[in-house]
Amino acid sequence: LSADQGKLLQASPGALVLDVAAPMADGDRLYRDALRLVHALASELGGLAWDDETRQVFSPEAWKAQRIDTLSEVLDLEDHVTMHAYLDGEMTRVVTLGMRKFGLPDVVANQVAGSSSRQMGSLINLVCQTLHESGSISEDSSLSVDAARLGNVKARQSQQKRLMSGASGRATLRVRFVEPAEGDADNRLIELVFSGTDETSQVRQSAILKQIYG
Repeated sequence: LSADQGKLLQASPGALVLDVAAPMADGDRLYRDALRLVHALASELGGLAWDDETRQVFSPEAWKAQRIDTLSEVLDLEDHVTMHAYLDGEMTRVVTLGMRKFGLPDVVANQVAGSSSRQMGSLINLVCQTLHESGSISEDSSLSVDAARLGNVKARQSQQKRLMSGASGRATLRVRFVEPAEGDADNRLIELVFSGTDETSQVRQSAILKQIYG
């Protein structure tokens, strides 16, 4: 938002709230229609677009550029989901917001070393894209991720650009459903579980990240 739009937002007299829901089979089509409807309303009414799931606000122009003009046959979820990373004790907690829009759980990685937080964010993006393209996740299961097999071209290229020497670009991860923490999305939540014999979770996380990204 511009500075003037920010002032107008604080002085807004009200909001038009849209709740949109559909069966999973129709969800992708309805989501795209909802994006265009929100843009049309914001443009016509001189308002701003608020995504309640990601807690982001957009000018009509930014909404169109970031949420509509980027649409392709398969969505790139990096354009539609956001991620929060913050200190939790001495380590970092990384969690998504916005997966509820696709009928999918949000994703969290706990007790991440600060030096690994950027790569962990890349992995979470890979997990979210894989979930969206596969369409489901079961309780306490494994999830195979493979950067080279992503259906969205931009997401695939973005992931492959992050691969360094020795990277495989793929791994099988264990995930489990957990209770959301205060401030998380009003949604189901899956945690990435890094199993292994190493003593600390940070070492186990580093091994998986090295396997995928080099």
